[in-house]
Amino acid sequence: MPWIQIIDDDHWCGEAIIAFLIDEVPNARFDNKAAPEADDGRDVYIVDNEFEDGDHGIDLVRSIRRRNPDATIVLCTATHDRIDARTAMNAGCNALIEKGSTPGREELREIVRRHVETRAAATAESKWRAVLGDVKSIISAWNARMNYEDGRLSVA
Repeated sequence: MPWIQIIDDDHWCGEAIIAFLIDEVPNARFDNKAAPEADDGRDVYIVDNEFEDGDHGIDLVRSIRRRNPDATIVLCTATHDRIDARTAMNAGCNALIEKGSTPGREELREIVRRHVETRAAATAESKWRAVLGDVKSIISAWNARMNYEDGRLSVA
C-alpha cells in the first residue's frame, strides 16, 4: 500500500490533491502537511515549490532525497518563472509539474500510477526471489545431508 505525503502551505490544495488521487490509488495512505517538513518512510512526496514563510521546495526536496533515496518526489509550482527545472532535478525531484493545470494534474496522475505499478511489480518479483531463495536453501541443505558411499546414496 503506497503512502503519499502532500506538503503544501495551502491545506486545501493538499486536500484537493488527495481527492484527485484517491480514485487512482484507492489503497493508498495519504497525509497532508502545511509546514515545509517531510516525514520519513513515504513512497511519494508531492511538494509545493514556495511556502508562505519564504522556504523553497528545493531545500525540502534535497532533504527528502537524502533521507528517502527510493521515494518518488514531485515538485509542484504555480510559478514556473521562479524555478529552474535543472535545479529542481539536481535537487532530487523526479518531476516538476505545473500546479492547478490540466496537464499538470494528468502528469501527476501518471507519475503516481506508474510509481504504484512499479512498486507492485518490484514487490511481486521480490516475493518470487524470496521463494526461489528458500527452495535453493532447501535443496542445498538436502544435498549436504546426502552421502554417496560405494556408489550408493545414503542419507546422513
